[in-house]
Amino acid sequence: MLFKTKFLYPIYFISVNFALLISLLFIIILLFTPQFMIENGFTLTNVSQILLGILLFGYLSLKFDYNALTFRYGVFIVDESIILREYMFWRTTIITDDIKGYSLSYGNYSIPCIIIYLGNGKHINLPRYLYLNYNDITDALDNNKIPFLGNEPLLRKYVVARYYKYDQ
Repeated sequence: MLFKTKFLYPIYFISVNFALLISLLFIIILLFTPQFMIENGFTLTNVSQILLGILLFGYLSLKFDYNALTFRYGVFIVDESIILREYMFWRTTIITDDIKGYSLSYGNYSIPCIIIYLGNGKHINLPRYLYLNYNDITDALDNNKIPFLGNEPLLRKYVVARYYKYDQ
């Protein structure tokens, strides 16, 4: 049985462009910091504004870049195997024996997410906002005998990454 996810290209395109814009603003802040400090002096207000801008845009840049690089797959589910279509690098990968199972979780901002675990320790994250037929993905995984591992909470690891409950 063939199941194809309906990937929402406009939302992905907008998120990639937003990530690029935030990263560009972060680089601009870094480039113009010395000029700003020379012209306006090293007062507590100026230093705190620059540090706040660097921290804010640095975090947002990391967050949006990580999401754009992580959530980039179209998925075809066929007879106990998964075909991944990467929409950022335009590659196709067929995964057959290496599927450990899938879990349900909440991603960023409490958005539901399906996480497919692979035997090599990698994960495929499928957030709800990128798939038009999101509710049908779990049925397709179940119909193709891919085991359900359970529900898992979102636990942060470092700044933008997450812990995965079923990695053991």
